[in-house]
Amino acid sequence: ERQLGWRYATKVFDSTKPITECDWETLEKSLVLCPSSFGLQPWKFFVVTNPDVKAKLKPATWNQSQVVDASHIVVFAIKKDLNVDDIDRFLARTAEVRGTTIESLAGFRKMLVGTMVNPPFDINEWAARQVYLAIGFFMSTAAMLVYPDFFKVAVSSSGNHENNVYNRWWSEKHHGVKEVVDKDGNSKFE
Repeated sequence: ERQLGWRYATKVFDSTKPITECDWETLEKSLVLCPSSFGLQPWKFFVVTNPDVKAKLKPATWNQSQVVDASHIVVFAIKKDLNVDDIDRFLARTAEVRGTTIESLAGFRKMLVGTMVNPPFDINEWAARQVYLAIGFFMSTAAMLVYPDFFKVAVSSSGNHENNVYNRWWSEKHHGVKEVVDKDGNSKFE
């Protein structure tokens, strides 16, 4: 419970105490290793440490001093209009990292292209949800730097499913949990 009480929105940063190099390396690595639907990571991160650039950002953030006082500002941006070229770059990198051939990933490519090129959802909305995964992962990593025992298990929802199908097939009712709705319409599970 102590860890849950730690959640805190920083109001004031001490500009004389930057993030340590070791902590920043860990945080930066979390940006690279963050999970996403299909592993596509449809985002880009911009790390701002330049005081002049941070000063220019301040008016766009309602003149909050945190923008100039924090040692690092991380801007999370989506990759808009994901397309076949993006999928092929991802697969080329995947093959390189795994030490395998592009051809061995042909089935995965077919599924990705079939799902992501003309999806039954707004691709940019999907990408925005993926960025929230990255933000959560980044914030969880920061929390673990303060409280190493903070998380025993990490869970996230990536939005790569249709909720109505998911609920129909895998909701709590299939695990023997009964939903009880009270007179005010509030649900609880027993």
